[in-house]
Amino acid sequence: LATVYGIVKRHQGCLAVESEPGRGSTFSLFLPQVTELLEAATAGTDGRKALGGSESVLLVEDDASVRHVIASALRSHGYRVTEASDGEEARRMYAERSGAIDVLVTDSVMPKLGGRELARQLRMIQPHLIVIHVTGYVDQSETPDVPDPLTAWIRKPFAMEAFLTTFRDLANRRLT
Repeated sequence: LATVYGIVKRHQGCLAVESEPGRGSTFSLFLPQVTELLEAATAGTDGRKALGGSESVLLVEDDASVRHVIASALRSHGYRVTEASDGEEARRMYAERSGAIDVLVTDSVMPKLGGRELARQLRMIQPHLIVIHVTGYVDQSETPDVPDPLTAWIRKPFAMEAFLTTFRDLANRRLT
């Protein structure tokens, strides 16, 4: 509930709770209407093309539903996505593909092998690998003190357009 409250407040919304003993609780979520984004999203495919590409992506996320949403968004923008449910599986897939990936998108905290360690190991093989860490944790100690131009940290939950913009910006840095 605290997480929901934080998300709602960050989006200038409010949360109302009605509770009756023996009858339960009702939570109402109120968010402001945003017509500008709706107009931009329905205006055409220009934004889709600008955020799209053909890079190969290794997506590592232990939450299947989150992995599915990210993979679907990337595929709908032209990216070639290989999915893994943990770091060890991702490491095996990377080896099988002989390192033929352009971007690693990884959850930071996962069972078996975390995203930060996975990225470190893959960067030993492919130093210019683009890495996007997605994390649900607030702890900023994970982010390095010295910024890496080919690495980004994105906090969950995130807007898919913001994620895709970050993704495209990093991929463009690699191309230049």
